[in-house]
Amino acid sequence: MDEKVIEKDCINRLCSRCDSQVYKSDLEDYSYQCFECDEDLYFIETYVLDEEDLKK
Repeated sequence: MDEKVIEKDCINRLCSRCDSQVYKSDLEDYSYQCFECDEDLYFIETYVLDEEDLKK
């Protein structure tokens, strides 16, 4: 079964390359994965939306 697990830390965290939501990575060396880019990402390759951005 191919399920996307959304954890609290991932809700507003996006990929710096494509701006898609990221998910926790299954790989130990990486923090997140982006399904849109089909890549695992380090923490520094992602960003968090501010509350002000969410209101726009």
